[in-house]
Amino acid sequence: MQYVYPCDFTPDEEEGDGFVVTFPDVRGGTTGGKTFKESIILAEDCLVVMLGAYIDCHEELPTPGPWAKGQELITVQPLIAAQLDLYTAMREQGITTADLAQRLNLREAEVKKLLILDYRTSIGKVVEALEAVGCKPAVAIRSLKSAPFPFALTGCSRLKRFISNPDRIDGQQPKEPTK
Repeated sequence: MQYVYPCDFTPDEEEGDGFVVTFPDVRGGTTGGKTFKESIILAEDCLVVMLGAYIDCHEELPTPGPWAKGQELITVQPLIAAQLDLYTAMREQGITTADLAQRLNLREAEVKKLLILDYRTSIGKVVEALEAVGCKPAVAIRSLKSAPFPFALTGCSRLKRFISNPDRIDGQQPKEPTK
């Protein structure tokens, strides 16, 4: 599954400045920041926290809806995507953490860590677990020039996030709220 979620940025009327960011497809996915850049970074973090909450509650992960004009796209880092794929595969196949631990010859606590999104496990361990549940990870690279929509923002692209404009991926400045 591609974990690219559309989100809405609206001026923060309550605070008088900044933005409120909401994810229509992710229950409880709301954050915000004083600037557009800060709001993007916080949106990335919010998305990971909320997807982790779905895992903690043993719920199905939300399917991203289609991108609509005016929305931004936020995606998770590759390691997080692999962890989410592992969770989804285990859920679909009815595999418990104890079952996977037995397949991998690990303690159950070690397998549980593979599903904690803010625990920095190695991608190799997650790939091994994916293979143990019959999955093969794949990486897709998409040219920013040929993308049919503004490219998805990722945590790993923060330093060179905005190619032509450091403030906005579509080249337009967001309207800063007036005080």
